[in-house]
Amino acid sequence: MKFEFNEWKELYATDPDAFEVKRIDALQGYIDSVEEKGRKALEQTLFRIEMTRKRSKSPLQSAIEASRLMWESFDKLKGSLEEFQSAAQQLEDSAKANHVNASNTLRLVGADDLANVESDSQPTVRPQPIAESLPKASVIQFRPR
Repeated sequence: MKFEFNEWKELYATDPDAFEVKRIDALQGYIDSVEEKGRKALEQTLFRIEMTRKRSKSPLQSAIEASRLMWESFDKLKGSLEEFQSAAQQLEDSAKANHVNASNTLRLVGADDLANVESDSQPTVRPQPIAESLPKASVIQFRPR
């Protein structure tokens, strides 16, 4: 649905009730279009905004409260990003401390596979069955291009 500001503005000026119905339909239509895993969070956010709108004494107060909710959400998102960056930095520091170049190495290693790792410049894949009932494991060396 393309948002036409002047159309919405005109509808609000001429028929606020129809505007409200259209607004709710547009919001619900968007929520319905989102994958199931993200839908609940959007529904909860919309509920919080709607309750804030009902408690507000004016449209300006409603807008200010909605903005406050947005900034609270932004702060939570920022906190999650900072936690992720910290964890990534710890992994990088750990890899450096263990003399591992984490950006170009991936290894799935079983005890029997360690003897089959070659140190030449070509990638080596040597599957070694561990047991019939377990999946096969290989050592794959990745080298930068």
